[in-house]
Amino acid sequence: MQLKHKRGVINIKHKTTIKLKTMKATDLLRAEHENIKLLLRIMDRISLHIEKKDSFEIADLEKCIKIIKIYAGENHLRKEEDILFATLIKSGFHKNQGPVAVLRHEHEVAKEYVNDLIESIEYYKSGDNLYKEDIISNIRAYVKLIGEHINKEKNILFMMADQKLTDEEQDITLKALENMEKENFSNEKSIEIQELIKQLGIKYLG
Repeated sequence: MQLKHKRGVINIKHKTTIKLKTMKATDLLRAEHENIKLLLRIMDRISLHIEKKDSFEIADLEKCIKIIKIYAGENHLRKEEDILFATLIKSGFHKNQGPVAVLRHEHEVAKEYVNDLIESIEYYKSGDNLYKEDIISNIRAYVKLIGEHINKEKNILFMMADQKLTDEEQDITLKALENMEKENFSNEKSIEIQELIKQLGIKYLG
């Protein structure tokens, strides 16, 4: 699935429309990174909005968290950890050190930032305005971490994967990624994410 933002419009397109012989497993994940980078831009803009105003719309931030959980978590992260990372480990990558270990650790840190953000939001909603700063810091920590994380995957892990995996292994891995998406990312979820991103993109990115 690919979300593209242009002038406030989001379109969801399944990458399977590209001939599979021209597409690698890492290409699908790279496309999803573009969608996540769009979300990071929205979240960064929300943090600026929060910083400049005495009050803000918590609902928008909660929409971002929903996108993180459904799209970045249930969809993208599981594809990386359960399929790509597992495939690379079988092909000789070390599980407990090196790029796979580092990137898996960063997934866990990102989850902690999201959990801390959710907790800060709940305290803020209960009337504790002191947690406004925690909300901002958790947003920015998440945005920074995931931005750097995506660059590591793009410039290190995915390049190594493309060199290591044979064409047959790429095809098998791509098929596994597509099957996982079909099983875990329903059309209903896709439509829901599309609408959330569309709303937030129009509002915060213009």
